[in-house]
Amino acid sequence: DYSFCFTELADLFGPRSQGLVELAERIARDDTDGLCEVSDGLFKIEHDAWPFARIVAARFDAWLELAPRQYSKAV
Repeated sequence: DYSFCFTELADLFGPRSQGLVELAERIARDDTDGLCEVSDGLFKIEHDAWPFARIVAARFDAWLELAPRQYSKAV
């Protein structure tokens, strides 16, 4: 199951989780390929999109844009 619950995230990380929640909501809102969604406080990658999970995960990677590009972002 490729998902996380916003409430559980807040329980683990407190107020620091808010930025991640906002990012997850933005990623799901901007997704035009049906890879992920936010519903009832849960961010999830759709089952049919599991082969593309690294593409979604890359959107959460704060270091990705800072690293020199030697390889494909999704690999």
